[in-house]
Amino acid sequence: MSDVQGPATQEYSTGRRHIRYPADFAVRLVLLGETKDIAGRSGDICLAGLCLYAPVKLDVGRLVRLQFSLPHSTYNLDVTAVVKEAEGFRYSMEFTRITERDRKEMERVCRILSLKAI
Repeated sequence: MSDVQGPATQEYSTGRRHIRYPADFAVRLVLLGETKDIAGRSGDICLAGLCLYAPVKLDVGRLVRLQFSLPHSTYNLDVTAVVKEAEGFRYSMEFTRITERDRKEMERVCRILSLKAI
């Protein structure tokens, strides 16, 4: 899988497999094994996951479902992710299950975000 890059996003790439792109959009967080849904906001996104702000306590390693529409897209994504880092109400999420169609749409949107960051 090729990574999308842009000159203005180099600060996001340090020590990471994928370049992160600033992105603010609504994310619905579904806690697996519970009936609770939580409204959150993204902070950035990359091909492997996203940063999420949500008013809930989540432990590292927790599996969740994320439902969202990407900026510059009308396509709705519903992916499974794991909490990789937690700091206050800021969570780094890594996608654990994503369809090929979802991945292609993520690549398309990341390309657009890379151009906007220039």
